[in-house]
Amino acid sequence: MRGKGLGRDLVEAAISESEISILISDKYENQMNGLVLDNFYEGSDFEKVADASGGSLMIFPSETAIEIKKSLNNIKRKKTYKP
Repeated sequence: MRGKGLGRDLVEAAISESEISILISDKYENQMNGLVLDNFYEGSDFEKVADASGGSLMIFPSETAIEIKKSLNNIKRKKTYKP
């Protein structure tokens, strides 16, 4: 299906009936025609939440992702480390 212009339709079909979708934007996968995969998913209202070993951890919809990022930042600030 690569390079056929169907990616956006496939993503929209996958998220059309979900309240939240989580994916990892595969940084090891070669892309065609200079496509930046994170930007592609952001065009479908995904938001990068964190870096994962395989790429960017992204969540749909972006409003939910922003709330999750805020919660994660609050947890990081409150966490205390004991030697």
